Amino acid sequence: MRGSGIVRGRASTARRARPTAPLFLTPRESRLTRKSNAPRILAGALRGRAIATPPGRATRPLRALARRSLFDVLGPGIAGARVLDLFAGAGTVGLEALSRGATEVILVEKAPPAVRALRASISCFGVAESARVVVADVLAFVRDGGAEAFDFIFLGPPYACFSGAAETRMAEVLACVGRLLSASGTLVLETPARLPRPSVAGLTLLESRAYGDTALHFFDRPPPPSSSRVLLQSIYVKPRGREPPASTRPGGTADRED
Repeated sequence: MRGSGIVRGRASTARRARPTAPLFLTPRESRLTRKSNAPRILAGALRGRAIATPPGRATRPLRALARRSLFDVLGPGIAGARVLDLFAGAGTVGLEALSRGATEVILVEKAPPAVRALRASISCFGVAESARVVVADVLAFVRDGGAEAFDFIFLGPPYACFSGAAETRMAEVLACVGRLLSASGTLVLETPARLPRPSVAGLTLLESRAYGDTALHFFDRPPPPSSSRVLLQSIYVKPRGREPPASTRPGGTADRED
């Protein structure tokens, strides 16, 4: 992997997002953010704050060990980044990125209980200016979501998306999501560890890491061809229908009369 962290290409002087005073919380929001077993922000401006989670087991927040390792790999480049958290659930990854200095986080989720939990966390943390919840189907968002480019994309779908009828829709997501990644950005896909390494259209797999039954796969854009290779290809392209002069072939010499 190149550089001190995978997310590259932004100035190191980017300002960190500062939480403002929390807004008034409804009784429902207060209950969501006061669970004793709620996941917590691991580092940054919001370190130690509890993240609201919806009731039941419909969402599966990324465990602290995997989340810490994820941001260790990303490194300081997350500061100043535009972040997209797809299948956001409780938003543990997107909100962690915001705490560590991301300037903007978009959290895409459609399940009403998860949406309520996301909004409760954003309200409690006072980060409404930097974090936005988009209530939408992920496939519709990545397919029709416009031309925005993000420096870091986290894709953490429910594991049921990798089997049965949902597998086809997941394949469509992986075919479209790469177009939303900036030229120097990183996409991380979470899958069950038992599955083979996945592929994302238009992106290159850099590394895969397993944490128990969870695997994280890191992707970026392939590097463009080197300028020297492009120059050689333009010089030695063979004209269609006729043989190029010997002097233009590698190692060739032009015929001459004595």
